Amino acid sequence: RDCKFCVTIGDPRRQDCPLIAVSDEFQTMTGYSREELIGQNCRVLNSNCLLDPEDFTGLRQACASGLPFTKVILNRRKSGELFLNLIDLRGLVVATDPRSGEELWFLVGIQGDVTHMDDMPRNHLPELHQVATLIRTRLVEE
Repeated sequence: RDCKFCVTIGDPRRQDCPLIAVSDEFQTMTGYSREELIGQNCRVLNSNCLLDPEDFTGLRQACASGLPFTKVILNRRKSGELFLNLIDLRGLVVATDPRSGEELWFLVGIQGDVTHMDDMPRNHLPELHQVATLIRTRLVEE
């Protein structure tokens, strides 16, 4: 079964890195509407889900600095159904402030429901990074 990827964009300059854009596929995967998601942190998907402390730290660092974070984590749809979310977060620089030289960046998440992918290899993270990089390249080109 194919994995359909979706995209989220968060604004790290605002408190709690809220979502400012989500793809139609992300709405379908999570069951939340765009209106329910915009302005919220993706943490809404972690409701009553145990998150490894190392993963929590990695997610926080990605939100604060744009450092890459790739993992499969347990999430919950609006319906309450659990699913495995392949998530790849990275900062994407879109401009530089000419006065301060500070980079303007957004946190771009490439995600996919991998709940039913029984044949996912154990050392899948390098390949997932490659897929996420290709998706980001297409986003920049568009």
